Parts: sequence; structure tokens; C-alpha cells
Amino acid sequence: MTETSPPKPPPNAPPDWRPFWQSRWDAGQIGFHRPAPNPHLVAWFDRALGDAERGRVLVPLCGKSIDLAWLETHFERVVGVEYVPLAARDFAASRPFPASEADTEHGLRVRSGTTDIHVADFFALSPETFGPFDAAYDRAALIALPRDLRARYAATVATMLALSPTPRPSSQGLRSRSPTQSSSPCSPLSAT
Repeated sequence: MTETSPPKPPPNAPPDWRPFWQSRWDAGQIGFHRPAPNPHLVAWFDRALGDAERGRVLVPLCGKSIDLAWLETHFERVVGVEYVPLAARDFAASRPFPASEADTEHGLRVRSGTTDIHVADFFALSPETFGPFDAAYDRAALIALPRDLRARYAATVATMLALSPTPRPSSQGLRSRSPTQSSSPCSPLSAT
């Protein structure tokens, strides 16, 4: 039976959620991985971003998502963050570009084309050393985290975007700085 959505950690998962995901990758239990870009991303991308800057996009807990390659055609640089090294290496191996690896202040960086995947703890990154980004894309990272980490995750993404302290909530997907007001997010992407 193939999974159609990301598996969720148990509701009472301990604060350290990382071993759960490492074990999924180690066992090849990644039925949540899709062979094509997310149809919502493709359908709503231009409407969500409008004329916003398209320099760097942040993709937290990116796995080896094909969405990274799709985003690469719309941004100057795609920056993924993933805890599991195998996921980053699998993404690079699936690409037609040469891959490289380097140790950075954030941890291992796997580069392929104009996509960098940093193998790091997303919550340990800071906008001073890692940001800012023009947009962020969340395919399913928020729901993959235990509930008690979700507000911290959203705050970390907002900080990386240099958003105002009270960004409007987004139901799913892209967030971006407005092309005219760098501290204001664009309209949220709707999944409907």
C-alpha cells in the first residue's frame, strides 16, 4: 500500500522528532515522496508570488522533493534544509547536474544545479547567517512536525523572510515579501 500523504509522528512525540524521520528514510518508507511537482505549487505559483522578488527561496524539511527542481526554474537559488543526509544526496543523484558536497558553518551542504540542500537542524539556523529569503515553500513540513513545534517552525520561517512580527497565516505553500513593502507578505496561497 502506497502512502499518499506524509506520515505523522505520534501526537505525543518527544520534542526530538528527528529520529522518527531518520528511521523512515533508513527503511525506505518514503511513500510521501512524489515523482512530479506538487500540482498546487504549479497551479498557484504565479498568483501567489505576483511580481515579488525571485532571488532565493527557502524550502524547509525538503527531503528529496522534485518540487526543488521545479522551483529552480523560477528562482535564482533554491535553498533546502533537511535533517537526513540520504535525502539530500538522493536529490542530487537524481539530477542531470554534477553534485558537490561541502562542510559549511551550517553543516553539510549538497549542491546540484542552483539548488543547495543544507543537512542541518532547521531550528538552529538564524536569519543573520542563513537568510534572508525572498520566499518560502512548505510542501508538508509543518504537518510533519509534532504539534508543539509548529508555532516555532512558523516563527522561524517568518524570521527567515524578514516578515513583520504578525504575518498573515497561510493555509499551505508559498509566502513571500511584497515587491513594494519588504516587511509585508503577499496573499497566502490557497489550496482550494
